[in-house]
Amino acid sequence: MENIKETWKQIYLIELENIKNALTVFEDDNYENLVKEVLKTRNNWWRVILTWVWKNSFIAAKTAATMASVWIPAFYLDTTGAVHWDLWMITKNDFVIHLSKSGNTDEMLNAAYYMKKLWYKQWAIICNPNWKIKEMVDITLVVPFIKEADFNWLAPSSSSTLLLMICDTIWLTVSRLVWFTKEDFYKFHPWWSLWKQLKQELGK
Repeated sequence: MENIKETWKQIYLIELENIKNALTVFEDDNYENLVKEVLKTRNNWWRVILTWVWKNSFIAAKTAATMASVWIPAFYLDTTGAVHWDLWMITKNDFVIHLSKSGNTDEMLNAAYYMKKLWYKQWAIICNPNWKIKEMVDITLVVPFIKEADFNWLAPSSSSTLLLMICDTIWLTVSRLVWFTKEDFYKFHPWWSLWKQLKQELGK
């Protein structure tokens, strides 16, 4: 049996190497433009729609839920369901962000194709410079990627970590730009532990 300590260290170092390598994405003009687009969408009370496929869909769902918690209207749309009438959940002013490692999955390509026909505004955040989805979307942000952290270099690990990190920086930046405060958290998170903590801290 391989040494457990050495194994997790290797996994951790691969993930860390990917994060450090991806920092150049923040120098891409498309990153700043993406943040501005999310800010514009939020300020007009339109919605951010995040899509992904299968296992990694939880990243998009988590990001949409966190955006909503800091007053950025957002929800997650499964790309498989999108082509079964769910496209009508999107309105003309909404902003769609496709999250994908490859940018080549059939489900996402099909959804993006029909969204384009309906003139929806679409961006993609991906980890693959050889992507097909670029033909369907308006702008693409490519995140530099080395390899997955599992020992077959296949299972979503480093790629999902990178996309989660990028999404976190987007909503955190927007929430800072609109000065989402502790008072706002208190107002929009009624009850439970965070509300109770803020109630005591703010003297409510």
